[in-house]
Amino acid sequence: MENQTSASEFVLLGLTSDPHLQSLLFFVFSVIYLITLFGNMVIMIVISTDPHLHSPMYFFLFHLALTDICYATTIIPYMLVKFLLKQRTIDFSACIIQMSLILLSAGSEIFMLSVMAYDRYIAICKPLQYQEVMNKSVSCGRTFLNKLVLLSSAVISGSSSFLLTLISYIYIISTVLKIQSATGRQKAFSTCSSHLIIVTP
Repeated sequence: MENQTSASEFVLLGLTSDPHLQSLLFFVFSVIYLITLFGNMVIMIVISTDPHLHSPMYFFLFHLALTDICYATTIIPYMLVKFLLKQRTIDFSACIIQMSLILLSAGSEIFMLSVMAYDRYIAICKPLQYQEVMNKSVSCGRTFLNKLVLLSSAVISGSSSFLLTLISYIYIISTVLKIQSATGRQKAFSTCSSHLIIVTP
């Protein structure tokens, strides 16, 4: 018999199983979430309404606050719902969606912090060139080189991933074809079926 077990949901261990502590944690995380939302919204409103703050540094700070809201909203509300419902499971699809959003938000935050560091580098190390480098006309200039670099990096990363997958499956197929029994070949190919379904389209 073949092992056809597939997970439809995951069990969440949580921070505690004590109902009183769960109520306390619900309150604490609710307050933290509201402070995070309120603080970041205040930053965004102040930056967007004050013309003196329409500089690159505050532009990046505005988007960092927005990313922080997205990051917190990806995690905390779902956790608060689980505290209320005393539910200890999460569907597989919900888990995948939440993890994807967490990684997207975290990646965006990391890149935003990198851009902010570059902004500060130009401001401190090359102050005379700051206005020339960090302005809208430079962002809206000729983008051919940027597109070329982006396309090249996409081709390199995509082709290297494709080649690795192709070489792996060449070795898999050559190994499987050496198996004498048809049942053995079928079992070996069935272990790759889920990956092949995703890769083939």
